[in-house]
Amino acid sequence: MQYRIGQFAELAGVSRKTLRFYDDAGLLRPRCTDARTGYRLYSTEQLQHLAVIQALKELGATLREIRQEIGHPGVGDRRELLHRLRVAAEQSLHSAGRRLACIEVALAVLNDAARRPQVVVKRCRGIGVGSVRNKVHSHSRMLQFDRYFISTFPRESM
Repeated sequence: MQYRIGQFAELAGVSRKTLRFYDDAGLLRPRCTDARTGYRLYSTEQLQHLAVIQALKELGATLREIRQEIGHPGVGDRRELLHRLRVAAEQSLHSAGRRLACIEVALAVLNDAARRPQVVVKRCRGIGVGSVRNKVHSHSRMLQFDRYFISTFPRESM
């Protein structure tokens, strides 16, 4: 049975424009063209051929790769093409995973920033800071520690 382009497009679930493009690209030529009307006529068997084209295209094959596959059909060639498509898909998944991880980190930073007050650091003169863990039983003993830090860490050095 033969179908005109509109009928064939409807059966295959593609547009007429796609079929014309595939004809021009040498991927799917009509079985014949009516000499009187110029209508492109397709056969039922070509539905399978179109399904292969669509499947390879969905898997990421280029039109050039599809044309080569259709022009030289062979199990080895198709296996090689599918292997290349699998490698490309794996690389794409890996790349997408890295991007997703970066997005997750950025979202976490934004979520943390929304909960915390914003801090702006400005330049200022150094401030001496010291820490001693010791029990002090009198204020006079405290002054001794204070004098020690002042003499050890003068303000000019900070």
